Amino acid sequence: MEKKLKGILRLWFPALCIIGGTIILIAAVGPNNQNGSVMLGAAAILIVGVVSLLYLLDKVNKPLRLVFTVLFALGAAYMVFANWTSINSEIEYKKKATLVKAETIQALKDIRSAEEAYVKVNGLYTQDLDELVNFVKTGKLPELKKIGAIPDSIGSEEKARELGMVIKMPEGMTDAQVKAAGLIVRDTVYIPVMESAFTNDIAMAARKFPFDVDKMVYAPNSGKKWIAEATTRMIGGVTKPVLKITDPEPFDNSEALTIGSLEDAHLNGNWKED
Repeated sequence: MEKKLKGILRLWFPALCIIGGTIILIAAVGPNNQNGSVMLGAAAILIVGVVSLLYLLDKVNKPLRLVFTVLFALGAAYMVFANWTSINSEIEYKKKATLVKAETIQALKDIRSAEEAYVKVNGLYTQDLDELVNFVKTGKLPELKKIGAIPDSIGSEEKARELGMVIKMPEGMTDAQVKAAGLIVRDTVYIPVMESAFTNDIAMAARKFPFDVDKMVYAPNSGKKWIAEATTRMIGGVTKPVLKITDPEPFDNSEALTIGSLEDAHLNGNWKED
């Protein structure tokens, strides 16, 4: 009985290889099929188990068994390493693709913000990206400053203006001082485009990557200028400015990310917006 038990225990290694190799091979060709390295590695483990079993059953001599075991063990180790390298490369590729997409989307959003400011001032979009950069650096946007509320007894701002209750922003006074004095201010002030669209607290909090106005016209992946197209289109009986900005060289020949359209008056991106 003890001799039989020892004989059975001797079979643990070939049994483990045969069972393990078979399971891996089945999994490799299943629904979540793996690459060829995994299948070859599984086959090598299975063969090692079969050769070891034949040796224990005195069907293969020891030197031949050792040669087979070493060769297939090395082969299995290589296949496992090759598979790990393949999986790791794919993971790194996906990380890079995700990063490039995020950077490109952020850069396109910057172009969109700049063009939205540009069209407010000039009435048209521009496809001259160098001009757009200069506008962001030096341009200003009109903004209506409203401090103080019109009393209900007055009724309207027009009436308040007639009564002399509405004034322009007094020079030398801050917003807080105007409020403290109980004044009603309605005035057009001019805010630098850089501050209005890019460097204010809200804009900075929404950013994922630093903003460099001089690099704004270049796609972050390729370093090439965006393909910019701007014109006007008759939409609903009204002439409207339209714009389309396209990534000139998408990552790994993927679909080019874009904003805007030459057919409709919008600056939506062709990705899922946040």
